[in-house]
Amino acid sequence: MRIKQRGFIMTWVLLLLLPLIANSDFSVYRQDGQAIALNRYGFSSQNQRLASQYPFINVAASVLKFHGDESSRDMLYSRMEAALLERQTTLNIAHLGGSHVQAGWMGQRIREHFNGLSPGSIVDRGLLVPLRVGKSNSTALSGSMAKGDWSGCRCSSRKDHCTWGMSGFTITTETDSAELILWANQKDSVPYSANEVRLYYNHLEPHLTPEWVGNARVDSSRSFPEQGFQTWWLSDAADTLKFRFVADSASGKTISVHGAWLKSNAPGIRFTDIGVNGASTASYLRCEQMP
Repeated sequence: MRIKQRGFIMTWVLLLLLPLIANSDFSVYRQDGQAIALNRYGFSSQNQRLASQYPFINVAASVLKFHGDESSRDMLYSRMEAALLERQTTLNIAHLGGSHVQAGWMGQRIREHFNGLSPGSIVDRGLLVPLRVGKSNSTALSGSMAKGDWSGCRCSSRKDHCTWGMSGFTITTETDSAELILWANQKDSVPYSANEVRLYYNHLEPHLTPEWVGNARVDSSRSFPEQGFQTWWLSDAADTLKFRFVADSASGKTISVHGAWLKSNAPGIRFTDIGVNGASTASYLRCEQMP
């Protein structure tokens, strides 16, 4: 039964993702370049059929690469099976890219496909980046707004020089007091909500002190400067993230925010899409605080 389930997941997850990524195909190669046979899952015939149906897909040039032997691939799909069908664990997926990812439509479609395979399998939205506050475009299903004068800084711009985190996008303010609000919906008017909130910001410089000022009461909070975030545990689930930043005698009058996470602890899939207009691999290599 587990083999059948794994084959089902591999076939449908990959086929559902294929129309979204024109240069993706499902031949798999080891690190030494030797092909791993996927014929028992039927991908050779699928590739030929899809290539004839969609001539813009470069089947020969597009592959998924797994480091090592087949065990790395099997580990991935075993974990996916446990998260999707059995709800025994959590699988974290991060998709980094450029403008096509920043727009948000691709990530949203992938979440919908996962929920189509197993309803409710997407347990949270992943990292929320305050793109609109930084005067950049964002998906219609998530947003941000702020009080105070904020500026955006992206890793893909050669004229920008900032301390970026995983998001590759930072907003900065220099003031005595400021506020930031973020939210995300699963679909129209259906928000994500959770009892744990994380705020990612630059801990390496003197900074304004962040405070949670959302509607839910705080049970406890803790700062993790080595990991670059602060966490608040809430008494009730929140669907809107609201922070205030204040100066005190020991802090500076600036803060650089990378993003926030409304974190669910339920088993399932956490899918984060991180996109920066014009970004390439070299752009993300500039992110000094990338985990």
